Amino acid sequence: NEIKRVISCLRRFYESEPPRPEIEAWGTPEKLKISTDENFAQVKPFVGQTISSVAFEAIRHFTNGFYGMNGKRFHERIQQHRIRDCHGDLHLDHIHLTPKATTIFDCIEFNDRFRFIDVASDLAFLAMDFDFEDRSDLANLLLQTAARDFRDDEMLRVSDFYKCYRAFVRGKVESIQAISTEAAKAEEHAKQATRYFCLALQYAVSGSERLALVIMGRVATGKTTIARQLGRELDWPVFSSDRIRKMLARVPPTQRTTRKRRGEVYSERMTEQTYKELWADGIAALKVHRGVILDATFSRQANREFLREQCAKAGPRLQLVELDVDLGEIERRLKARDQSAGEISDARFDDFEKLTVAYEPPSELSPDLIKVSANDLVSDTVKEVLLRLSENNCSRIIS
Repeated sequence: NEIKRVISCLRRFYESEPPRPEIEAWGTPEKLKISTDENFAQVKPFVGQTISSVAFEAIRHFTNGFYGMNGKRFHERIQQHRIRDCHGDLHLDHIHLTPKATTIFDCIEFNDRFRFIDVASDLAFLAMDFDFEDRSDLANLLLQTAARDFRDDEMLRVSDFYKCYRAFVRGKVESIQAISTEAAKAEEHAKQATRYFCLALQYAVSGSERLALVIMGRVATGKTTIARQLGRELDWPVFSSDRIRKMLARVPPTQRTTRKRRGEVYSERMTEQTYKELWADGIAALKVHRGVILDATFSRQANREFLREQCAKAGPRLQLVELDVDLGEIERRLKARDQSAGEISDARFDDFEKLTVAYEPPSELSPDLIKVSANDLVSDTVKEVLLRLSENNCSRIIS
């Protein structure tokens, strides 16, 4: 009921003044880029402080890609008179509800271009604020109700783009406040900035949907390392089949399974149990997180099919990323494991030939599979994965 009251109030506000050409001109991609390009320039000094370089590049890649793929859509929204003199700073702190009154206050006055925006952008700010407060249910309800009441189904096609933009702006504002206040408050502002930038990255790679992101590939392709780094960038939990298998077998994580027990620990029964547990951990995490990362070889098509079936039943979107490394580099990495004390995987060089033969290339996943070279630096691979995910997200929104 409160959501409906807010939407009714906003609708009266938006319709109180008819759109004018000078307002609608700010709905073109060229005009929108003035604000987004300005944001990227202003955030650049904070790269390495409140936002990582790979997150910065992925968000910028998504933003520019969305412009390139949606020029027609932006112009259609101008023709539909969706560009209005809006609030411009519509977040939860600016809405006051009493049993008898709905008050929305403190709109932007210092710069008209921040108010001359798509109503979808205005509402996306409020939806993003709900997401930030871990109330995605209310964010979804807000946008779905607004789309219905405004007779604007296309609003939902652009809302994730605007959510990403709004989260990035909030990250920028908090970053600036972090260097403009005393130390005690500065730390809190910096933490808030990092959270907002992380949310913007989540929108860039997966939109508002829950995502099960699978990092798969042959042994020694760096799956666990890449998965962990992606988990840090996206603030998503990471679950590893190697660790789960060791837990089920009651083997300490970094202790190599003895040859005597290897047949048991790597039996078909134990492998099936491991993948079931991996999925159970993932789906449980998705009840409280927007995404989850699953790290496993998924060397058999049967295991991949199991995962696809489970995602189809449970609802989250599934995206598999296969890491690809030259065989010579895999050999080198496996040999190096003999000198590593903290390795969880049991695979070593003497397993190389057997594991290579056992790997079933995921050809059945094409064209949805993302394949990324992992021969180079971890940071380069993580960046490439995030860029490819953002491209996929753009394409998915268009379709």
